[in-house]
Amino acid sequence: MIDEPVIMAGIKESASPLKTLLASLTDCENAIANFVVKEMDFDLLGIEFDVQSEPGPNSMMGKGDACPYFQTITVKAIKQRPSSLF
Repeated sequence: MIDEPVIMAGIKESASPLKTLLASLTDCENAIANFVVKEMDFDLLGIEFDVQSEPGPNSMMGKGDACPYFQTITVKAIKQRPSSLF
């Protein structure tokens, strides 16, 4: 289920479309990382992602000439240390 925030006439019962998009991007990054380390015969142990995004100002409210898409998306991949897996 995908839902909008209350301010956008949703009921906020699940993730917004934008959060779902960012989660999909993170899933793709994870899959690629695992394909690469398999080819390198490297034991990754685990990976964590920190995803930050900045939509354009007023983009969700359709105000004026607001940019209706992300201005930036930053994905930081963090290799987990063995002790953080347990």
